[in-house]
Amino acid sequence: MVSIGEFYFAAFDTIQDGTRISAIPNLEVRFHGKIDSINSEDFTDMILKRDGEILENPITYKEKRTYEDCTDFYFSFAQTLIIDGIYTFTGKYKGEAFEVPPKIIESSLGDSPANPKDLESVGFGYYAKDDDPFKVKAIAEIMFQFNGRQEVFSQSNLSEFKLLRDDEEVEFSVLERVYRYYDYVGNRKRTIFNLVFTEQQTLPGKYYVSGKYQGKDFKSQEMNIR
Repeated sequence: MVSIGEFYFAAFDTIQDGTRISAIPNLEVRFHGKIDSINSEDFTDMILKRDGEILENPITYKEKRTYEDCTDFYFSFAQTLIIDGIYTFTGKYKGEAFEVPPKIIESSLGDSPANPKDLESVGFGYYAKDDDPFKVKAIAEIMFQFNGRQEVFSQSNLSEFKLLRDDEEVEFSVLERVYRYYDYVGNRKRTIFNLVFTEQQTLPGKYYVSGKYQGKDFKSQEMNIR
């Protein structure tokens, strides 16, 4: 059972525009429950790295944000991280080791289309039911995952693009804007482009999308709404 004040996770607090991360000003540390304060001296062995090289950039306490079931403490870096690279952060809280999920800063982004040879998978982003996190309440977006760094995904490069529910084609539309997420997971870089439905899919059934991206056939993983 989780106790009040127990360490939950730590993460980089980033500045981004939906296509790239341009800066990392803070470190966010979350604890279970509502708590008044923590002792900064309980954090030890903290190491910040960029592309594997240790950086000397100390953090200082900034602010606290309290929510219904958790409390976030923000620590500012002495110098906001803005140089291109893969950033990692490790440390200990009361002797227990923790690791921050890596983030990649990009100062600029070109206009080269994502390479169809690097398309790995297509899936859905969804919202789970309130009473059961393993059941889908609504499908919100279509996710195209590519290996490596990719810059731009254009909907004009999609053809024969269909959404099917129980093998019957369903009319749909997505926002013009494409959301891009470039990250570092499992010692490799990947890029995910999300197409957000203008109206979420909520009717019961088995959903999938199929089509071609720059001539390459794809079929998404299936998702059930019950």
